[in-house]
Amino acid sequence: MSDILIIGSGISGLMAAIKLAREHRVKVVSSGYGYSSLSTGNISFLNSSFCCGDVISSMGKLLKDHLYRVFDLVDLASIPPVVDILVSNQDGQNRYIPTAGGFFYPCYLVQRTMLKGDLEYLKRRRVGVLHSHYLAGSLKYVAEQRFGVSLDVEGYPYDQRRNLSEQIKELRRAEVVGIPPLPVIDPDLTHRHIEELEESTDKEIFEYISLNPSYPALRLLHSLRKAALQAGASLEAQDTGRYARIVGSRTMDNLVEAVYTLSCSYQADYYVLATGNLISGGLETFLDLEKEEVRAKEPIFGLPVIGEPEVAFHLAGDSSSEVTRSLAQGRMSKNVEDGPIRGTGDRKNGMQKDKGHLATMKTSILGSVEFRVEKSSSHPITRLRAKVDESFRTSLNNLYAIGSLVGGCELRGASDISGFSYLSGLALGSRLHL
Repeated sequence: MSDILIIGSGISGLMAAIKLAREHRVKVVSSGYGYSSLSTGNISFLNSSFCCGDVISSMGKLLKDHLYRVFDLVDLASIPPVVDILVSNQDGQNRYIPTAGGFFYPCYLVQRTMLKGDLEYLKRRRVGVLHSHYLAGSLKYVAEQRFGVSLDVEGYPYDQRRNLSEQIKELRRAEVVGIPPLPVIDPDLTHRHIEELEESTDKEIFEYISLNPSYPALRLLHSLRKAALQAGASLEAQDTGRYARIVGSRTMDNLVEAVYTLSCSYQADYYVLATGNLISGGLETFLDLEKEEVRAKEPIFGLPVIGEPEVAFHLAGDSSSEVTRSLAQGRMSKNVEDGPIRGTGDRKNGMQKDKGHLATMKTSILGSVEFRVEKSSSHPITRLRAKVDESFRTSLNNLYAIGSLVGGCELRGASDISGFSYLSGLALGSRLHL
């Protein structure tokens, strides 16, 4: 039995903890929720444009350089969910759940409170959405144009100041009604509230995927944390009242000896890094003043990073503590001995297309220098990733990395990073025999 420290309490870190805690002493430390708290709360493997029929069969046909294949994750996708808040589709295909944005999102593992929102279920019923008439019209249009389904749907403006049950009753024709996610984190309590609404309105109810804050995502993390604790892991994360931000490490002979917060240190036999990508703070971009170039780094262990840091830097600014930035104004600056370094850019559209390329700027002491990168299907901010081998081992022998830290968004044909985070945590937890 080994001591394992998992840094990060998102989907991947908690999935690894659930599996590893059955045979080892596992501690999970985290400084906050991270990007997982902004997800849909469901797990997606492949989107509709990439998936033909059965999701698992389609995953098996992916190119060899796809990350699902590189890390041998395909077979794990058919394993039943590790928490009962999620439900898989028995026919192996995606479910398509309505969103507040007016489209249907492909999900493979779906939260129980969203199941009745599946397009396959809705197409045989009269549907209502508690949001706006615009949403109803958009869902009807997308269902017909994208899926060839004639959807009978009406909308009613949602007012959070009014009684929810009374608003649902205003959708008199509807048999099934979609509502915004309830502001409840406990999954069991959420399910009871839905049942009470169904009983009081005599209608079937589902939650549609909404904008942040994502309460379904928080419910998923709540369930994963509960499962990790039941498996025997100890947890120091934001929702426990005990949380720690790891700020540095000590290594020797290619091994991690300890990691540090501002007030204490942690030691273990093995370490698992699940801190997320640039959005979550697991990676950083910064301006190297000596070399006059933009670089990316993994801030705790200094792991090698793959990707295009120049483009990410232009879009997100300097994500380290060295440079203050204002994303809203598109400016960043730092006062140094030689004077201020400034970078400016139009972030309204993220990047500007220019004759088949994405044009952006690199900031240096000498000024702004234009350069080009080839177009890509994924966003440069999320395409940065830490380098690991096929077993998720990093350049340090007792350190592993999982989740969006190593997945980025290179998952061609995937809806989001949740599937890779889920499967990479499951894979490491199942295969790591220490």
